[in-house]
Amino acid sequence: MYSVNTEVFLNQNHLYDIANIKLIKIDAEGFDREILKTIPNIIRRIRPLLITEMYAGQVTSEVKDLIDTIFSYNYSIFNITKDNSGLGDESKRT
Repeated sequence: MYSVNTEVFLNQNHLYDIANIKLIKIDAEGFDREILKTIPNIIRRIRPLLITEMYAGQVTSEVKDLIDTIFSYNYSIFNITKDNSGLGDESKRT
């Protein structure tokens, strides 16, 4: 498997476009947290809307790590229901 650090890639190839990022959607089959951790400066500086998923195969500790990572950026978490009926309750850091 080949991988790159997202923030390094964007800085090298799209430096002048970074400020225009409004939305980041990640669907990496359980590796969303690792991707979020490669773009801390973008998240903190630009504050784009983040969309990520809880992969069904994740164990509880992996889900907790993803949630903690999102909260560490001072983001709120909202649950979008399975039937796409809209936003569910906002999750709060406990």
